[in-house]
Amino acid sequence: FCLSRGLGDVYKRQAPSLRRDGKQIDTEVSITALRRGDRYIINGFIRDITDRVQAERDRDRNSEFLDRIVENITAAILVKDARDSRYVLINKSAERLWGMPREQVIGKTAREIFPPTTADVIEENDQQLLKSKSNFFVGDHTLLSPDNATRLVTSNRLAIYDQKGEVQYILGVVEDVTERRAVENQLRQAQKMETIGQMTGGIAHDFNN
Repeated sequence: FCLSRGLGDVYKRQAPSLRRDGKQIDTEVSITALRRGDRYIINGFIRDITDRVQAERDRDRNSEFLDRIVENITAAILVKDARDSRYVLINKSAERLWGMPREQVIGKTAREIFPPTTADVIEENDQQLLKSKSNFFVGDHTLLSPDNATRLVTSNRLAIYDQKGEVQYILGVVEDVTERRAVENQLRQAQKMETIGQMTGGIAHDFNN
């Protein structure tokens, strides 16, 4: 096999191996074919890469765990490339909030997705984040989604930096508070009516006396 790949080429392969004590380890086998006159010499090296392989497995496991968290969190998560403001990631909650599958969002800008008034607000908030380079929170505000549904949301923007200290990504966390605020308003209204009822009852009692 080594000869078929060419003289001097290094053939590498990872494979599990057993040590003398019976413990299984991960190894990397490197084989090189060389020619000395009319003879061929095959050099082989075996390196223990157990720690590296374990670190890669841990990294992949942690990445998968974080992906599951992002995908299943109730808040809408979105990430944009700071250079061109195109979406590179959204989660399921963002799909539900916007009424669009991610395939119709990834690679596009807010201007290509949202109504003009909503796109104006999004772009303005993004620019404010890039200028301040600090977290940017927007309290209750209405969002007209691409499917023309109006929702009451809060949003938090964070800048993600590269190794050079430049903003590489814009991370947005948007929470739909429409139902929560409606319940809160109903509760306040009920409390207000209860207070009015108590005041009216007290006035009637004083009048009767």
